Amino acid sequence: MKPKGFAVDVDGTLTEDGRIDFKAMELLRWLADSGFKVILVSGRSVWELLTLASLGGLTRLVVAENGGVVALGPTKLVMLADKYEVLKGYDYLSERIEGVRLRETFPRLTELVLERTFDLSLGNRLLEEAGFELKLRDSNYAYHLESSKVDKGKGLLKALKHLGADGEEFVAIGDSDVDVDMFRVCGRSVAMENGTEGAKRAADYVAKGRGAAGLKDAVEWVLRLGA
Repeated sequence: MKPKGFAVDVDGTLTEDGRIDFKAMELLRWLADSGFKVILVSGRSVWELLTLASLGGLTRLVVAENGGVVALGPTKLVMLADKYEVLKGYDYLSERIEGVRLRETFPRLTELVLERTFDLSLGNRLLEEAGFELKLRDSNYAYHLESSKVDKGKGLLKALKHLGADGEEFVAIGDSDVDVDMFRVCGRSVAMENGTEGAKRAADYVAKGRGAAGLKDAVEWVLRLGA
C-alpha cells in the first residue's frame, strides 16, 4: 500500500555533526511536492522544527521534544507534559551526580537537554528510586530529561489525529533508540545506516548509506513496496 506520508527524525537523519544535509532536505521537499505529508519528529525544540518545516516546504505540523510538544501550526502548541516535574528532577540529579549540567539549546517547553557527561543508567535508577515519573533518554546528540509519559510515538499519533490520518499510513525514518517508539506506531519503519543497534533491530529496513544517500535509499524502498 502506498503511504500517505513520512515521519522523519532530524539529528543523525537529516543532519551530520549538527548541520543540515541540503540534499536530504531537497528529497523531503520532493516528497512534499509529490503529495506526501512530511512530518518532522525530533528531540529538537518546536521553534527549530517549525522553522525548518516552513522554509523547507514541508507539512507545518511538527512533533518536538521527543513527543513532549506537538505544533498544529505556528501559534497552536499542544504540550503533552509538565516541565515543573522535570525541573525538580534536574535539581535532584545535579545534587547527587557529578557532571550533570544543561546543554545550551533553544528553550524547551516540556523537557531539559543535558550534556552527555554522566552515567545515564545511574541517573535513571536514581529517578526511579525517588519516585519521579521521569526518564533520561539518549538521542546521540544529548541526554533528554523528560516525562516518562511521553515519547515520539505518542506525539506522532497526536499529530496524525489532527490530520485525520492513521499511523499505519505513515513511514517512520530515524537513527536512534529514541525513534523506536515512532517505529512502533507506523506502518513501515526505516533506520539509517549510521543508526544505533536498537534502532536497526526495531526497523523494518536499514537504509544503505548516510545522509541524503541513505534517505534516498529509504524512500526508494518504501515506494517499491507501494508500487
